Amino acid sequence: MDDTIPYPEYRSKCPTCGSEVVIRERHAKSGTIAVKCEECGARFSFSIDRRFCERKRSFPGVRFAAVSSRQGTRPFQGELLNISSGGIRVRTKDAPPKLGEGLNVEFRLAPNDELLQFVGKVVWIETLHTSLHEFGVRFIELDETAQIAIRGYLED
Repeated sequence: MDDTIPYPEYRSKCPTCGSEVVIRERHAKSGTIAVKCEECGARFSFSIDRRFCERKRSFPGVRFAAVSSRQGTRPFQGELLNISSGGIRVRTKDAPPKLGEGLNVEFRLAPNDELLQFVGKVVWIETLHTSLHEFGVRFIELDETAQIAIRGYLED
């Protein structure tokens, strides 16, 4: 009989004693969970990341503007924090878009400063402070030229 536990297994080091801690969390979603070290009893936080696309940090100063599909709506500004083949992470001081909202997004990507435009969907939002928010946008409509540019940037 197979006694292996079918739950995801994560490994971390205890910040107090340095021993390896194996974490099996049946119901954990992406996010932070509380962990107790069996060796010394110390409690610490562990971040679970279930994303399947590799991310690459963008460089500071890259900006983007998301434009609502309604005419006359003011675009908002934010900072591109990272990019993957599946989407982007954005930080903004403006009010964030709504979860599930579709966005028309544009930003410039190094090294050629190429303007990329795509339609995306807001898949998560995190409020860091009353006037600072981060959110993830999954690519929904991304043309082949943009896909090639992003792939080249990630491989560089």
